[in-house]
Amino acid sequence: PQMYPGQEVLLSDAGLHSKLLDQSFKQANMRLQHHLSICFILLLPTLLLAEEGLYDVKKFGAVNDGNTLCTESIQKAIDQCAAEGGGKVIFPPGSYLSGPLFLRSNMTIEVRPGATILFSDDIANCPMVDGRWEGIERQVYASLFTGHDLENVSITGRGILDGQGELWWKAHRETKAMRKKQGIKEREPDNPKGSPLKVPRPRMINLYSCKNVLISELSIIDSPAWTIHPVYCENVTIEKISIIQPYESPNTDGINPESCNNVRILN
Repeated sequence: PQMYPGQEVLLSDAGLHSKLLDQSFKQANMRLQHHLSICFILLLPTLLLAEEGLYDVKKFGAVNDGNTLCTESIQKAIDQCAAEGGGKVIFPPGSYLSGPLFLRSNMTIEVRPGATILFSDDIANCPMVDGRWEGIERQVYASLFTGHDLENVSITGRGILDGQGELWWKAHRETKAMRKKQGIKEREPDNPKGSPLKVPRPRMINLYSCKNVLISELSIIDSPAWTIHPVYCENVTIEKISIIQPYESPNTDGINPESCNNVRILN
């Protein structure tokens, strides 16, 4: 095309201006990336710190399908949390089948919304621990959450603890019938040989000689026996708890503080 006087200069200036703008954008982008890198490096300790003290049970091998027994994996998370000075053990959404778990000091168990912990009803393999039942010091079956001589323990979250108590209730009724048949009326004697239950049933949460305890916001259903049972504990707060048991389920009391000091039970 025909060029007019001065048009060559204008086109040349426009091209130069475009190149300068392109270089300027590239330099600005490099500076931005540099600043973002510096910010990330500066924030990295904070980001890492935010992850410290959090122990996701799935990262320890727990499977949230409701069928795989996760006791060992969950206990590993609890024990590592304790070994590293305490923190929070997290149950993400899903269903986790578990036998008895043993708590440690300076930790929070958080059962998040959408998460359910199913207490195993494998009576034959449920361990026994030193405990107390109806005012008598004796061995009992370990509960879903058991703790002895702990401090600063919380069990919280808006998830569900499901005791799957049906088999435990059936075993209790059969054992009671055997005791009656043999004329055993008092609580102290051991159960008859061959009875389904060797010792008193587990609770959902059973703590002994613990200080600074918080149990909050959980929904708890179908406990094998008493639901929440702190014994010889001090500074205990139990709040915003929902407990649902069938009417005919035996001895499934809600909250039974026993020989404790400074217990608060709130709605």
